[in-house]
Amino acid sequence: MSPLLNRRDLFIYMVGIGGAGMSSLAELLLSYGFKIIGSDLNYNFACKKLEKLGVKVFPYHSSENISSDINLLIYSSAVNFSNPEIEKACKLGIPCISRAEALADIARLKHTIAVAGSHGKTTVTALIGHILEEAGLSPSLFLGGILKGKNCGAVLGKGSYIVVETDESDKSFLMFKPVVTVITNVDKE
Repeated sequence: MSPLLNRRDLFIYMVGIGGAGMSSLAELLLSYGFKIIGSDLNYNFACKKLEKLGVKVFPYHSSENISSDINLLIYSSAVNFSNPEIEKACKLGIPCISRAEALADIARLKHTIAVAGSHGKTTVTALIGHILEEAGLSPSLFLGGILKGKNCGAVLGKGSYIVVETDESDKSFLMFKPVVTVITNVDKE
């Protein structure tokens, strides 16, 4: 885990917070007790849900959203580096990392089961999480979608396992150090 994520007083800004993977990561970080704010041009259901959990979500990108008390900026892979929030964070010396980097850092705290593939990742990740939960192992879970019955995309379990839906499209799955890797299928994309 990066030294930054070892701090419990971390104030994190998330650019593109309304995306499936980013909103799930925000939920997971909230479970760890971090203070989270963020922005997304597509103010959607996930943004509304995060606001109900106490996250301030700006429906626009602006350098004015970034203050010097922010300790870390996490950005979505859908966000361009010319984003004014990323540019301001860099000028202020705030470390900026991708969603995948942040998730890989968190996953290193537990025995990681990584799920990759062209199709079915969310379903397989949820099923593995369910099996481990039924076995009494209380896993943590990270999905790029909503977990049926829990109405969230991330669960912080008490056990030693984390089941993570990873992304092969940008090779970010290579950042993980899993004890088990599940590949659902391989298609030419």
